[in-house]
Amino acid sequence: MHISEEVYEARYGWSRRAVTTVVYGLLFTVALALIDPGAPASLGGVPLPFPMLVVQLVGLPLFGLGGLLTAYNASTRKVTLRVDAAGVLLGGHPLRYAATTAFVPWSEISGVELWIHRSKAGVRTVTVPYVGIHRLPGSPRLPRHSLVPRRRAAADTDASATTEPSVALTAMAAELRSASRTVNGGPLDTERLLAAVRRHAPWVTIVVDPEFAAKR
Repeated sequence: MHISEEVYEARYGWSRRAVTTVVYGLLFTVALALIDPGAPASLGGVPLPFPMLVVQLVGLPLFGLGGLLTAYNASTRKVTLRVDAAGVLLGGHPLRYAATTAFVPWSEISGVELWIHRSKAGVRTVTVPYVGIHRLPGSPRLPRHSLVPRRRAAADTDASATTEPSVALTAMAAELRSASRTVNGGPLDTERLLAAVRRHAPWVTIVVDPEFAAKR
């Protein structure tokens, strides 16, 4: 399908992160499956008080299902992000795509921000890039980008409602978190994305984290 140069569109696909996740998931799954479940478990040479069977029961679903889910996401080729003359489409979770996809018209948008969530994993810093939208106060609540549906009792309009990523994970404003999507699901061309935003909505404010990659 031909996409006009005036439209920016990204889809779930085999990004470098997706390939790495699937390969490591497969390797760890095979390695765990080949281990004797009755063998004593150890960590860094220190014996643990349980057999390898316990490690297998935890690790096999974690790495196996994680790899399968990533492979499924990549193969769906569903739209993760679209910017056109009408507004911005934030693609949903592949397993609940229709229910978690959100469309935001330009009339509700005051800014676009490309930001990074950083967390520590031992001595390493893990970064997760997000494309976020700043919306005007009173804008309709967006669907939650999660496998868990939002409670029906929640208010219908609340642009500052907390959705993923949670406030415990990032210091970003609640209204931005509620309209943000990760960009690890597929390739992202930052230059083309921002060019589309400027073309269709030159009045919006654009903020980009200095470490946000030009392409992913």
